[in-house]
Amino acid sequence: MSDVADPVVAPPQASAWKRGRAWVKARWWARWGVDALLAVVILVAITTWQSAGLLEDGAPAPDFALRAMSGGPVQSLSDFRGKKTLVVFWAPWCGVCRTETGTISAIHEGGKGEYNVVSVALGFENVASVKKFVDDESVDYPVLLGHAGVRDAYRVEKYPTMYILDEEGRVEDTIVGYTTGLGLRARLWL
Repeated sequence: MSDVADPVVAPPQASAWKRGRAWVKARWWARWGVDALLAVVILVAITTWQSAGLLEDGAPAPDFALRAMSGGPVQSLSDFRGKKTLVVFWAPWCGVCRTETGTISAIHEGGKGEYNVVSVALGFENVASVKKFVDDESVDYPVLLGHAGVRDAYRVEKYPTMYILDEEGRVEDTIVGYTTGLGLRARLWL
C-alpha cells in the first residue's frame, strides 16, 4: 500500500453539440421537430434546384393560342385572365404526370369560381396518345395540345411543370414534379 492518494481526474466536459444531442434524444417531440425541419429544408432545396431556369416570379407569362384536345375552339392563355390560373405542362408518357392527375382534378373541382386550371400536353407522339392518357386517367380539366414553341417559351424541361399565374397573367409560383393536393392548394391560396 502506498501513502500517496490517487489523483482525482475530472471527467471531460461534454461539448455543446453532445449536450444538445443528448437533450434532443431525451425528448421525442424534439426529435420529431428536428426531423421535420430537416425534411422541409431538403424539400425546399430540391424544389429550388428543380425550378431553376423557369420563368421568374413576377414575369409576364407568355401568351399562347392552342387547340383543345376535345376539338373545341382554340384557347388563348389570356382568356383565363381575371382569376388565378394553374397551368400544368405534362406528357402522356410521364409516370409522375399520371400520378398527379387525381390531384389536378381535385384542384379543378375544388377551385371552380376561384381559379382556373389549364393543362398543356407536350412531348407527345400523336394526339391519340394524349387522348388515351386523358381517357385512362379520367381527366376532367381542359387539355390543350402544345408544341415546341410553348415548351421553349415556358422553359419546360421536366414533367410535370406547373406555373401559378396571378389574375393579370404574371408568374406567381412554379412547381416541378409531384406535389400534394394540400401543397398545391396552399400555393394557390397564398
